[in-house]
Amino acid sequence: MLELYWICLVIGVLFSLATFIFGQAFDLDGALDIEGADFLNTTTIAAFITAFGGAGVLLATYAPIGAVAGLAAGLCVAFLASTAIQFLYVRPMERAERSVAFSVKELVGHTAHVTIPIPADGYGEVMLNVGGGNVCQIARSGDGNPIATGAQVVVIESASDSVTVIPFQEP
Repeated sequence: MLELYWICLVIGVLFSLATFIFGQAFDLDGALDIEGADFLNTTTIAAFITAFGGAGVLLATYAPIGAVAGLAAGLCVAFLASTAIQFLYVRPMERAERSVAFSVKELVGHTAHVTIPIPADGYGEVMLNVGGGNVCQIARSGDGNPIATGAQVVVIESASDSVTVIPFQEP
C-alpha cells in the first residue's frame, strides 16, 4: 500500500510542478466539463491525488493503524484538502478573473457609437464597450444607408475583419 501512496504523491507533485512551469498546457478542464460538476477541475484533482499520497505515506509510516483504516483516513484527508482548495482558492480565483479579451462573434447584439461615418457602400468605424474596455471596429452599414458620426448602432453580424451595423432603435 505504501507504494501506491508514494506513486500518488510523486504524480501529484510532478503534475503540480509541470502545471506551474508550463501553465495551461496540462490543463484538463475542457475534458472534465460535466454538467453540475464544476468542482472537477485540474487543480482540485491534483490536490486530491497529492493529499491522498502524502496522507497515505504519513499514516502508513507513523500511525499504528491497518491498511483499510489508513486508506479510509487518506481518502478523508484528500477529500478535505481538495474541498478546501476548491472553496478557498479555485472559486475565488475564477470569480476574480476579468479579461479584456473578446471574440468577434461575441459582438453581435452589442450597441456601439459611430466614430467615423459609415457611407452607404463603404466602411467606417464604431466603438464598442467590451470586457470593461472600449474597442474600435471597422464597420459597414447593414441596410445600405449612410450612418453619421455619433449615431448609436447595433451589431447584427460580425466577421474577422469588420462588423455589420444598423441604426439602434429604442423598443
